[in-house]
Amino acid sequence: MSDLEHISPEVIDQARRKRLLRDAAKARRLKYPAEWLEISRPTPANPWANQWGYLTARQRIRVLTPGNRWGKTTAMGLDAHETAMLSGRFQPALPRPALMIWFCKRVEQFEIVWQQLSREVFGACARWKNDAFTWENGSKLYVAVADKGEEWKNYMGIEADRFYFDEIPKMPHIYREMFARRTTARDARITISGTVVDGTDWTEEELFHPWLAHHGWEAGELTPEMCLTQNHPKIWYWPHGGIRDNPAQSREVIEDFESQTWGGDANIKKVRNHGGYARIGGLTVFDAQATAWMRAEAQKLEQSNPSQVGVIGIAPCPKKPTLNPRLLGRPLCELDYNDLKDLPPACFVFKPDRTVETITAKETGLFRGQVRMFEPPKPNRQYVAGLDAAYGVGRDWDVLSIFDKTGTRDGSPLRQVLEARGQWGPNFHPIVYALLRMYNDAWLLPERQVGHFTIRVLWDNYAYRAIYRELPKDAVNQIEPANAKLGWPKAANDHMVSRFREAVARRRVLIRSAATLAQMDDLRWQADDHRGHEEDWKLRMTLSKGSPDLVWAAGYGYFASEQIVLAPKPRGPIFAPGTIGADWDELQKLIDPENLPDWLPRPS
Repeated sequence: MSDLEHISPEVIDQARRKRLLRDAAKARRLKYPAEWLEISRPTPANPWANQWGYLTARQRIRVLTPGNRWGKTTAMGLDAHETAMLSGRFQPALPRPALMIWFCKRVEQFEIVWQQLSREVFGACARWKNDAFTWENGSKLYVAVADKGEEWKNYMGIEADRFYFDEIPKMPHIYREMFARRTTARDARITISGTVVDGTDWTEEELFHPWLAHHGWEAGELTPEMCLTQNHPKIWYWPHGGIRDNPAQSREVIEDFESQTWGGDANIKKVRNHGGYARIGGLTVFDAQATAWMRAEAQKLEQSNPSQVGVIGIAPCPKKPTLNPRLLGRPLCELDYNDLKDLPPACFVFKPDRTVETITAKETGLFRGQVRMFEPPKPNRQYVAGLDAAYGVGRDWDVLSIFDKTGTRDGSPLRQVLEARGQWGPNFHPIVYALLRMYNDAWLLPERQVGHFTIRVLWDNYAYRAIYRELPKDAVNQIEPANAKLGWPKAANDHMVSRFREAVARRRVLIRSAATLAQMDDLRWQADDHRGHEEDWKLRMTLSKGSPDLVWAAGYGYFASEQIVLAPKPRGPIFAPGTIGADWDELQKLIDPENLPDWLPRPS
């Protein structure tokens, strides 16, 4: 007799119903995930947790400036979803399908966000197509870019029910335009959300201070209890909170997030973790304790292994015992690439010359500069380099900074081994080529804009291929430069700067150049004044003297150590026919594969 025969039909029917209910609940959760979202509310342990307060606030303008991972984007997405569903769950239901606009910094950014919102909030209720979400009842959420030139003017005159700003727009014009969209038919409620890590911005003067003044509060005395009693007729503001106030975050994720140094800036770290506004104007860009540590370490190394200053020249070597007399004794920057491209690395030599140690911009002329060698090149070492080119006038310098990457595999900091700076102008390329060859064909990450001429000469005329480049997706693992974008594109809020600041704060890099360290100490955050009608409070980094060329070159050098592992591995010959590396197959037999740089292919 089967064991199942002892089970009554009632028990079997009950189990079947439970299974059907579980399957139905699973299907409903996939379609309506918003019903399962845990909405944060203030508790004694987490008093700044208040997604519920945002969702139920009746004010026309709602502003969220807590720190990262508080759940701002999820809260806005839930508000948009319930508005589109006409559910009346948090706010009074609209009498017709909703029209909403979601402003982001970049469409590429939202392509990541919308997948999260689809999974956690919208479910199968809304479909993404043509840069918009559409619900079954006809409600729509369009996606637009807030800070892309004059694109915001495309939305002038549009009447909508909800406007969401995911990250605070740089200029208030678009917010003011959307605020003016209120009509009898549409309420035009606005949400502005962002972590204010770029210092103070227009929202502080235009929204935060009026909100404080209405309640008779001071920014420094705000408490969660005070913020729960908001009665401003138009503005609802939630200034603080962080990852610990988000019920969806695990303890491990919280600990990992709070361990970040954010470039060593205590004010930015405070905003990242707890929200509010940072006061960073006039503060140093780099962690002062970290630069002090580098200066102390550099002094120790200088005592044990003194640096030398001089110039780069050429001389006969075993592989090239005779050289054209025309080349000997001349400054390297006066030679042509046809004179240098076929020379073996051993022909490039460092010549100590104390006369160039104290050169200034006025004394350099077009073809002068100095090379400071902290460590000579060593065999079987992997070197990376950063290049910041200049216009060759005033206090603008051409700079090449080279680092030893080999020791980083054991946790040692990336160590600067050479720095070359001068005003070589269009004749910078012979200096760069010679130093890269000397340092085991160092992998170069140069800035693209001003350095484009030097980069193209290295690539086209010297056939030097160990250079950072962007390739289109369909050209991966190719070495043809036709579609390659050589060099790193310098830009505002450059990712390279963030990575370099983080590395300095975590002591992952050791700068030995006293001049570079002095620039790092002098580099400070500064807010621009209002620029006419634009009122752009864009932060910039300024030096009291000159341009931060030494810092940028060092930053590119560090960034090269990260990017080299992502570099496309070239196929075929590395060097053009007629150059020293043309017979690569034969050279491979003479080199231990373990000592090859990452950008070179291994023998098959």
